[in-house]
Amino acid sequence: MTNLSFITLNGQEHPLSTPCTIRELLNTLQIKGPVVVEHNGTALLPQQFDKITIHPGDQLELVAIVAGG
Repeated sequence: MTNLSFITLNGQEHPLSTPCTIRELLNTLQIKGPVVVEHNGTALLPQQFDKITIHPGDQLELVAIVAGG
């Protein structure tokens, strides 16, 4: 039996079955392109995505960058 915990992702409750890195979460969500990530109120650089671990109760905001004209 999996013990689910939750994070807040873009203002919505999101299940988190185990702590993971930002990069692992982005892969799970199938987000491949450029993205801005804010973790607990702090904007992250892309090189930090593999170093920051998400824990239950954390708050994340993800914004995909889309070019247009």
